[in-house]
Amino acid sequence: MSASTNACLLGRERAGASFPAREMSFILDGGEGMTDYKERLRSLLTDPVFDLQARYYLDKEGMYRRGLAQASKIHKIVRENNLEHLEHCFLNTLLGDIAPTNLHDHVFVPCLRSLANDEQKERWLKKAENYEIIGCYAQTELAHGSNLHCLETTATYIPETDEFEIHTPTITATKWWIGCLGRTATHAVVFAQLLIGETRHGVFPFMVQVRDVNTHHPLSGVSVGDIGSKIGFHPVDNG
Repeated sequence: MSASTNACLLGRERAGASFPAREMSFILDGGEGMTDYKERLRSLLTDPVFDLQARYYLDKEGMYRRGLAQASKIHKIVRENNLEHLEHCFLNTLLGDIAPTNLHDHVFVPCLRSLANDEQKERWLKKAENYEIIGCYAQTELAHGSNLHCLETTATYIPETDEFEIHTPTITATKWWIGCLGRTATHAVVFAQLLIGETRHGVFPFMVQVRDVNTHHPLSGVSVGDIGSKIGFHPVDNG
């Protein structure tokens, strides 16, 4: 049975419902205004890349590439229509899957907005908002998830050069399952134990570049890659 035949049959069944389907939508959405709001945003997704049926015929690589194409189109729609952050979030829920850049949009960029000082925002925020750099949120480690106190990654302050050395001292300190890191991200907000001299000052976030923004190759001293197959979230390159 063809897709057009299925659509015709479904349409006929829906039209024969014993209750007003649109009014049911009002109840499920939380009111007529919310239904209209969702339909307005949904009407912006007219590009063929947003066809939900296509994802069922793609392998992992295909879903990743489709996710990147969708993210690029969403970014353009948000800018052209001057959409708010919540509207951007809702558009992403209509994709049927999580886009590879989802954590960049909804975690990395908000981190810069809330944690960076004015000088740091001037350096990174606009580039992140324009997709000139792509970032991820590197908290979870192979042995630690939300247990921040026990994170093993270290950031040692070097007073001679006014720098921080980010170090993975053990295999269990490996940043793991980080969305957007496997293939996409150029930068990461890395959570690490701050060491100054012999004193440990607790966990702090550090802005770390992981790939060259022109060649996209990992920088010296950085070992990074995709963790491989998963049972879900296939468009996302967990690293």
